[in-house]
Amino acid sequence: MDTGSKKANHFGQAFTLSILLCCGFLLSPVSLAQADPLVLATLNSTPSNEIKRLLPFSNYIAQRLQMQEVDKVKLRVEKNIIKIGQLIQEDKVDIYFGNPFTALALNRLSGMKFLLQALSQGADRHPSVIFVKSNSAMKKLTDLQGRKIAFEDPLSAEGYLLPKWLLMEKGLKLKLLKKVTDEVGMGELGYIFSRDDINTLLWVKKGKVDAGAVDSHIYAKQAKESLDQLRIIEKTISLPSLLIGYRSDLSPKLLTRLKFVLQNMHKTDEGKVILKDLDEISKFVEIPPNALDPLLKANKYLNSEFNFQ
Repeated sequence: MDTGSKKANHFGQAFTLSILLCCGFLLSPVSLAQADPLVLATLNSTPSNEIKRLLPFSNYIAQRLQMQEVDKVKLRVEKNIIKIGQLIQEDKVDIYFGNPFTALALNRLSGMKFLLQALSQGADRHPSVIFVKSNSAMKKLTDLQGRKIAFEDPLSAEGYLLPKWLLMEKGLKLKLLKKVTDEVGMGELGYIFSRDDINTLLWVKKGKVDAGAVDSHIYAKQAKESLDQLRIIEKTISLPSLLIGYRSDLSPKLLTRLKFVLQNMHKTDEGKVILKDLDEISKFVEIPPNALDPLLKANKYLNSEFNFQ
């Protein structure tokens, strides 16, 4: 190409660029920048399993929040509640998915607010049941002194936090066991984690422990073929099973859209399947007034359980 042609070509490109700029066809630096990811956090003792379980849920939300200040939804699973509280305060976590005990603790730690609750397994509230073998001599909670009980997991509401709170309120002194064969004093109730509700039921049936505690719906579902082998001796109060919380300074526009997506999730075929696989959730609804009031009495218990003041 000769010098004259190059100059003409350069002039043509510059002219075209100026026209595009004047007409507003080029994206501004703001629109070229990626939107911030929305960070969804939860607590779990096995983070890798929980991330895999929550991935379809986070992907569903991300798809429906595109162009709404959100580029993607990132998952963050921690084992420590204080860590999540710090991340919320640092604006590194935006929304939280978990049980009411941990949600209330995060409200105290970070000012996190409550958005919605899940209807899980067809109910808005879930009690726990404490049960023994049907032929056991134990009739009431105080009969458990000197015995052993199985809980599910240190972060489970119905499988640990709720029944343990009831037992402590009844005056029982609980002792964590490293092994199911550990000795228990006559004035104590030894407890051990089975890591799964099914294990809790089996351990009681086989006499590995004297009692167990699980969600009442799980008990009815899993024990129905062997209910004659088990007997409930106490039920706890009922609480929402799962809550969605959010950091207090989250964008109101984004929050409104997120709430709409969650409340309408059960109306789509894809959403319905994801919810069912996620703790058998039927839908997300408003949190009824005073639903969390019973937990306001649990401040001392939360302090000791989560090791914060």
